[in-house]
Amino acid sequence: MNLTKLNSITREFIDCIDKLLSVSKGQHVWLTSVGKMVHSSMNKDIILEDMNLFHKYVKRGDVLDFGAGSGYNATLLAQMGLNIKAIDVDNFAVYGKNIYNKQMVQDQNKLWNKLSKGYKNLEFAHYRNVLPYKKNSFDAVLAHAVLEHVPPKKVPRVLAELHRVLKPKGILYITRLPRVFSWTEYVAKKFGLGCHDKLYGDSEMSKILAKSKFRVIEKQFEEVMPAYPESITNRIYPLLKNLNKILLYTPLRYLSHHLRIVAVVEK
Repeated sequence: MNLTKLNSITREFIDCIDKLLSVSKGQHVWLTSVGKMVHSSMNKDIILEDMNLFHKYVKRGDVLDFGAGSGYNATLLAQMGLNIKAIDVDNFAVYGKNIYNKQMVQDQNKLWNKLSKGYKNLEFAHYRNVLPYKKNSFDAVLAHAVLEHVPPKKVPRVLAELHRVLKPKGILYITRLPRVFSWTEYVAKKFGLGCHDKLYGDSEMSKILAKSKFRVIEKQFEEVMPAYPESITNRIYPLLKNLNKILLYTPLRYLSHHLRIVAVVEK
């Protein structure tokens, strides 16, 4: 995938959100926030890297987008010709029957419905505890910015489910996994800004994956320089982009915000 194609799909995605917001009453916090996230130029660079690295390992077949969120990544994968099942937890049923979760699930369904209309190879669904798929269903799983939101004690169970639905030698692609040594997480926590409760050490997830019968075949640092807030990072995007590329080749890469991990199933 190239940047031109990514930008085109991103514009279509933003247009879907804008149309939904224009006919919706009240504050739709989740829908508004996902619309803002894709406006970040740094984020688009990171997503493009993810799509191309994913394609290096998965050129065809059936893919599960686990923790699909807005459906943005699932749409990109579908555009690449892969058969996509995109799934996310039903927040209202699992994490609390409050107004925010109810509205989030409703808005997810509306957005997913709009996104999937243009693709015969893209399906969305919610789940509660067990993935509604048979054993050995998928050639690959994408887990983008999701495992850090799973309670640590439940991560092995989640990985066991992903292992179950993956075919032998299937690929598990984990990305946007926040790191313990991230300087941006440190600053965010210091100043009371948005940060993650769970951060992973560089070998921590690899050990967890090994216990869950996955073998890590590639790891990368990503995002030395921040992608957000986009209102600031977009203004100095050329500087941040070039600086990020340079720093990833220096010891300062160990202060990167996230990890990418590519692992293969060992049945």
